[in-house]
Amino acid sequence: VEVDQAVQSGVALQSESIGDVWGEALPLVQAAPQEVGTFPPEAFQPDRAFFEWLDSQGYLRTYTMRLDGRLIGFGLFSFAPHPFYPSILLPTTYVNTVVPEHRGRLSVRFLMWVDRELEESDAIGVSRQVHPGCDYSRTLERLRYVKTETSYLKRF
Repeated sequence: VEVDQAVQSGVALQSESIGDVWGEALPLVQAAPQEVGTFPPEAFQPDRAFFEWLDSQGYLRTYTMRLDGRLIGFGLFSFAPHPFYPSILLPTTYVNTVVPEHRGRLSVRFLMWVDRELEESDAIGVSRQVHPGCDYSRTLERLRYVKTETSYLKRF
């Protein structure tokens, strides 16, 4: 576990193992689809074994933000080489969330810290998705993110 205590008193930014934080992070992960879910809530079944396998292969990064030891932010990123560009590491966000009562400046600091951690891990960038129901694109643009594509979903 790597800890950065520099954000503010009582707040710790950490890189953790998914197996160590799974039970504690699950409520945050389960709350995310309520805000930004594309699929029916009953279809949401996070696969712990899959994420633990990814972690064991070095293909997962798990970041947490804790306030006085309590988990208030959670980020989970794929970290595998791109299958078409094997020399490129471009992490993709599985989930990046902060509990609602701590959003704002603290969540931006968490996002910036995660970006720095990914960059220091030899990633060339990071891909983040913005849902229309929870649009933080202006924040991303202030942090020098650029819009690269627009996704569409057709249901069958």
